[in-house]
Amino acid sequence: MADPIELTWAAAAQRFGLAQELQAWNEDDPVQVWEGAVTLEYLDLDGNVVVDGDLTITGDLDSQDESGFLVVLGNLTVDNVLSGGGQITVRGDLTARNGVHADYNHGYLWVKGNLTARIVLAEHAVRVDGTIAARTVDFGGFARDFAADISRQRAVYESKDVFASELLNDQGYVDGPSLADRLRARLPILADGSA
Repeated sequence: MADPIELTWAAAAQRFGLAQELQAWNEDDPVQVWEGAVTLEYLDLDGNVVVDGDLTITGDLDSQDESGFLVVLGNLTVDNVLSGGGQITVRGDLTARNGVHADYNHGYLWVKGNLTARIVLAEHAVRVDGTIAARTVDFGGFARDFAADISRQRAVYESKDVFASELLNDQGYVDGPSLADRLRARLPILADGSA
């Protein structure tokens, strides 16, 4: 597998049409571009990345607050998407072998194809243009017209009845970092153990 090339923001934006898919960017930050299909063990999104093809991650995709963006021009296959603030756009399908956790208000996840996972937990904006095949939990991140399996009301205000007790903080609300930790460990998220 070849190393990524580095482009300026202007060159990458023009070549891949990035401005239509991103909410914010720093024009001074470079963009790492992988050309063709890429397989990685893990991706810690700490900059700006474009994959001009399919991206397979045998482990997790992890992004933290202010972590940059990832644009995948093909499909993304991954164990978990643990998005804590990055901007992630997948022009094809997203298949998470375990889960998707969109936590924190700075980021968003936009899947232009279909999303398949065991569970999707959405606090920050999650947009899926195709279908979602997953158990869905809305902490306020899905569009208003999306009927999640577990509504925002239940996820936020009735959390002790919905989630595994290990996820609750002292006030009885779900702790976001604990959700990510349990997804990484493939431990049950819901109180009934179904996901």
